[in-house]
Amino acid sequence: MNDSAEKAVRVLVVDDEPAILAAFGEVLRPKTASAEGAAQRMRDLERTLFGDGESETGPLVELTALNQAEPAVEAVAQAVAQGRPFAVAFVDVRMPPGPDGVWAVKEMRARDQALEIVVMTAYSDVPPGRIAQMAPPPSKLLYMQKPFHAHELRQLVASLSDKWRSQRELERTQRELERRVEERTAQLAQANASLREEIERRRANQAELARSEQNLRLILDCLPVGLMITDSAGKVLRVNAAALKLSGHAHENDLLGRHCREIIAEHEQSPWPPSAEPGPSQPCESTLMRLSGEGLPVLVSAIALKLDGQDVLLQAIADLSERKNWERALNESEARYRQLVEFAPAGIYEFDFSASRFLSVNEVMLEYTGYDRDEFLALRPEKLLTPESLRDYLGQQKQLLAGDISSQTNEYQFYTKSGRTMWALVNANFVFDGQGRLVGRVVANDITARKQAEQDKVLMESRIRQAQKMEALGSLAGGVAHDFNNILNAVIGFTELALRELGEQETPKAYLKHVLQAGRRASELVRQILTFSRGGEPEKKPIHVAIVVKEVLKLLRASLPAGIEIKQNIQNADEVVLADPSQIHQVMMNLCANAAQAMGESGLLTVELRKVTLGRPLELDMASLPPGPYVQLVVADNGPGVEPAHIGRIFEPYFSTKSASGGTGLGLAVVHGIVKGLDGAIDVKSAPGAGCQFRVFLPIPGLAADDDQETPNHLPMGHETILLVDDEPELVRLGLGVLEVLGYRVESATDPEEALRMFLAEPARYDLLLTDQTMPKMTGLELIERVRARRGGLPVVLCTGYGEQVARILAQRGENVRLAQKPVLMAELAQAVRLALDETGPERREQ
Repeated sequence: MNDSAEKAVRVLVVDDEPAILAAFGEVLRPKTASAEGAAQRMRDLERTLFGDGESETGPLVELTALNQAEPAVEAVAQAVAQGRPFAVAFVDVRMPPGPDGVWAVKEMRARDQALEIVVMTAYSDVPPGRIAQMAPPPSKLLYMQKPFHAHELRQLVASLSDKWRSQRELERTQRELERRVEERTAQLAQANASLREEIERRRANQAELARSEQNLRLILDCLPVGLMITDSAGKVLRVNAAALKLSGHAHENDLLGRHCREIIAEHEQSPWPPSAEPGPSQPCESTLMRLSGEGLPVLVSAIALKLDGQDVLLQAIADLSERKNWERALNESEARYRQLVEFAPAGIYEFDFSASRFLSVNEVMLEYTGYDRDEFLALRPEKLLTPESLRDYLGQQKQLLAGDISSQTNEYQFYTKSGRTMWALVNANFVFDGQGRLVGRVVANDITARKQAEQDKVLMESRIRQAQKMEALGSLAGGVAHDFNNILNAVIGFTELALRELGEQETPKAYLKHVLQAGRRASELVRQILTFSRGGEPEKKPIHVAIVVKEVLKLLRASLPAGIEIKQNIQNADEVVLADPSQIHQVMMNLCANAAQAMGESGLLTVELRKVTLGRPLELDMASLPPGPYVQLVVADNGPGVEPAHIGRIFEPYFSTKSASGGTGLGLAVVHGIVKGLDGAIDVKSAPGAGCQFRVFLPIPGLAADDDQETPNHLPMGHETILLVDDEPELVRLGLGVLEVLGYRVESATDPEEALRMFLAEPARYDLLLTDQTMPKMTGLELIERVRARRGGLPVVLCTGYGEQVARILAQRGENVRLAQKPVLMAELAQAVRLALDETGPERREQ
């Protein structure tokens, strides 16, 4: 873009009259050479009409002329978007056939707030106030009537252009000032923040210094040993509370400035104070001169150091008066002690830690260990203590020699002369004897019987805790299984309804059949969980093992690492065993998961299934199989294998060669328990580096398999009225759908109390009650009891996940109730309802 285009003022003219647009062009556009004569004639005409006026032609204008309002509004929007907005817009009020100028003014103002707008009209039928209201502000809106003079038009364009440019320049200047103010404000804020941080840092340092001084004074005053700090000349600079107490003075000022020799007498064997040489001095005994004038025996040690750049001597003063009294008392009681040791009812001995030998032993300790006196005194600790007790002893010996402990109470296990072990509760005190030896004086009591009782108690408590955990786990499993049963009931039921509605659509029907099959397998697993929670036996039925094996392999493929290849060889797929399908599922999952964990991220997992017939007994490591037909399941991996020492233990509960986070040690124990419960056997072959192979043998009973069946197309139906009760809205919707498909009239309730009110209001209305057992406020059995109190012959179908328990209760009551085990399939529900209605009879139902 050239300089003239940059300096030109953009002007928009909107008028439906071509002559007006041409006149604007003649007046405002720059003149070319070819048009110079016409321009001169125009100026001559202006002089003739208006006299000599302003000779200037006005600013350089880039003119855009449009004859309708809508293109003009679009031109204003595009100009703003391109960053080249119009400065002035001349808009005619009337521009048929499109929108008028008033609309254009309003829309232009909405798109460009800075645009200077001049409204032109030949008539004064549009009030200026109305236009100003629609396109504020008034300062950017002019109203003028046609016709107008050329020099007035140029002057108006020049004035409005200058105003527009001045406004833009003012806005740019204001933005620049605001930016500079913001930058300066940010700089000042940063400087203020830095200054505040520095002030806070200095305050924190001062507070820390004050706290350090206070803490130092507190620590010094809390120490039980007297401390005195002197300068290099021996004058006292500071003393702590313990030193004041030892000297008998009340205030620190009583001692400050005095020479240390006035407080602590010079010792005969070493001068006092000691020379201020680097490192601590040897402790020495001396006498502290108290305020009362008496001397106090003390043990003094000193160390030279620098304090605030000054050479000082830190002296620690310990009161020896009590120890002196002890020494006198000890000498007096030595003889009595020797007599008491021999007659004490516990084992007593002394041990010299400096020479690591026994000094003395009494008769009771000799009876405990079976040694005679000379043999015992010649023993070393490593010959008397078991390895674990020896480690404890050596650890405490380090603490003792470091001065961390002066006594201890511990339980040690000793070897006796005969080789058996005994437990003793050892109480030891460590002292320096008169020869400067560190001696341990030990009292040992035989606690072997108590330790055995404690071990028995721990074992019993462990068994009780395990039993409680299993009981709690059973309760939890039962509760989870009950809730899951309700979910499965909805999944299976709505799937069956969808299958009936699909007609001949085979692809979605095939998908839904897979969903139905998985739901039934899940329901079998829930039944096993409920059996576990009740402590009963799993439900065994003839099943095809191959079907379960293939299902597990499909599940595993999605969860195993991509580097593990699965190779399967399924033969004799029609063979049947007597088992719970979920148990076979669990055996497969545990064996395959164990193999996958052994291989890590890559390897080969081989699964084989075939029929084998044993002509004679087969002896395995952990079982013996009688002759006969068996299904043999083989799960093998090419992982690192199992150590020979671990082969015999891998089926033990809680035994695991993995890390603490790698497994519980229960997987193979569960597999072994399931296989044994199915009258089968399992063995393992493995060697380090050669992988691992598990073989499972399950007997073939010669029965037909109880395979999953599709929902039959022809179900028993009816037309009776049924009262449906379940606290789960989803199951109520499912029941309504199934029963209405079967032809019945259904009324439902999600609250058993509401259902009871419905029934009592019209007892004869209902032909059958279909209710859930586990509901809030009132159980199904309670609802049945209250309903039959009014109508004794009413047929009832009770849905429950605890069929055995409910059946026992009903048998005790003598109630005739048809049970439906959750999750209830459509065929099972249809059969149960029809049987309950038919076996009661209409005349009985009317009672």
